[in-house]
Amino acid sequence: MEKKPSVQPAGPNIATVLREFLEEQAGRLGKETYGKYETAIELLQHCLSSYGPNYLEKEEEEMLERYKKESGRKDEFAFSVLFGPEKIPFIVEEFLGYFLVNKVMCGKDQLRAAGTVMKKLARWLAERGYIDGDEAEYMAGIAAKAYRELPSAEALSEALYEMVESSPTVKGEERIEDLFSVVKVEPGRLHLQVGDEEPVVVKVPRRISDLCRVGWMIPLLLVKTPGGWRIAWAGTVYPDLSN
Repeated sequence: MEKKPSVQPAGPNIATVLREFLEEQAGRLGKETYGKYETAIELLQHCLSSYGPNYLEKEEEEMLERYKKESGRKDEFAFSVLFGPEKIPFIVEEFLGYFLVNKVMCGKDQLRAAGTVMKKLARWLAERGYIDGDEAEYMAGIAAKAYRELPSAEALSEALYEMVESSPTVKGEERIEDLFSVVKVEPGRLHLQVGDEEPVVVKVPRRISDLCRVGWMIPLLLVKTPGGWRIAWAGTVYPDLSN
């Protein structure tokens, strides 16, 4: 007789619950819209696999590793098979604010769709008693903010890239390369800060400052020129989705 693993999947587990959610949506959505829902849920499971362990207690981490070893399940969805849907709300901010924009680099339509799907999923999970009302409200709040801000952050990333690519090489001896927080936005000027250090002011085109929001994070290489600090390189913009 085949030996069963000592660690058993939750009942119901994340994978089962998400499959049920998609099955219900399939009956009311058009093919194109359903495809976006399906993509968002699949990406959520990838994110749970990669970053879900960061939100586990030590005992849960050990349980996950033991389950993968004992069950022989090495696939990337082991997290969704072992744990229940109560783990979903904790990953939503990282999923929408980091995973989609940095690891997947979705287009604007899929970014908006992901926000819509997470908001719908939050209500669906609460209605079935998988998460409580506070967790659903937290999850839906992040999703609503993501729907509004993710496309703007994507547009800012594109505008920064185009600005750097079309500008002459920035020259200067003093350089700062880090992940900057936007602490103030003025027309044509961004106030950027790293940790508790004094903010630096960077001149940018109005289209850049019009897109930017306080609280967003941007990886940048700044170079100090005779005319002030300039952006020599820019990475993906991370919007602030915290409630």
